[in-house]
Amino acid sequence: MNKVTTLVCMLVFPGIFCCTGDKQPLLPSISGKAGDVTIVINKAEWNTEVGEEFRRIFDSSYEMLPQYEPVFDVINVTHSAFGNVFKSQRNIVITEISPSNKKPGIKVRRDVWAKPQIVIDIYAGNDDALVSLLKGNDKKIITLLDEMERKRLMDVYRRNQDQYIVQKIRKKHNVSVIIPKGYKLDVDSADFAWISVEEGEITQNILIYHYDYTDDSTFTSDYLIAKRDEFLKKYVSGTIQGSYLTTEKEFKPIFSEYSLRGERYVAELRGLWRMEEGILMGGPFVNITTLDEKRNRVVTVEGFVFAAGHKKRNFMRQIEAIVYSFDFNY
Repeated sequence: MNKVTTLVCMLVFPGIFCCTGDKQPLLPSISGKAGDVTIVINKAEWNTEVGEEFRRIFDSSYEMLPQYEPVFDVINVTHSAFGNVFKSQRNIVITEISPSNKKPGIKVRRDVWAKPQIVIDIYAGNDDALVSLLKGNDKKIITLLDEMERKRLMDVYRRNQDQYIVQKIRKKHNVSVIIPKGYKLDVDSADFAWISVEEGEITQNILIYHYDYTDDSTFTSDYLIAKRDEFLKKYVSGTIQGSYLTTEKEFKPIFSEYSLRGERYVAELRGLWRMEEGILMGGPFVNITTLDEKRNRVVTVEGFVFAAGHKKRNFMRQIEAIVYSFDFNY
């Protein structure tokens, strides 16, 4: 017998409500590829400004990759075709344009037809109102989907950790980070650790490094880039003698500041790396840096990818799940 659930709504972003209920047993696992988003919208609306706005949002470039890749891959489905096959998709956006929608809005539901699933309902009275709603909430929608993709990965990695590496990093560096099985510990010095996994032509890397805190000027883009280059030159060398990794300066990294999990200030760098004095190679990286007040030190956790000739967006999301799992071992 199906269990009747009572929905409880809570505000997650201004103008966006999240609805959750008692967990439903026996839901199937989600389907679809990582990075897919299914948009349920009538064909007539998809061919208007509404569809153009959706394409603008989801076809926008994933930040700081060497080549263009969309932030999400769109699957367009009409309401009449939205049956069981599509209801198990991982990320679903459902539009409803009707005069009965006096006030436009966005509602978030989780684990509706499958798990772990996110469903975003976007409703308005007419096309113009829906377009306006999308323009005002585009970044919030992407953030919701990004965080859900990351949570799925974190949950998988958390169940499949390499306890040897995890415990060694905790004990030596007083840093807690999820490291899934398959990674190996390449370098482990007093102030630096390099952990990587290689599958064919693709390498994913995690770096952890730390140094004494002196003053607030530490948390600036130029200072963090200089420190990154200092550690990379010392510890991350190439196959040719004298070669080492460095930050690509032609495209300056994006610098941002925010609160990680609402708990801790972090400064983030997202950019491109390249090999200096060696084989022509490069790729994307992301790192977060924060202050360890207890030990008066600055700690950076970074992920970078080498995947020449391959798409890199999903590989970056995978290492982001590891990087953003970072915490201190207090």
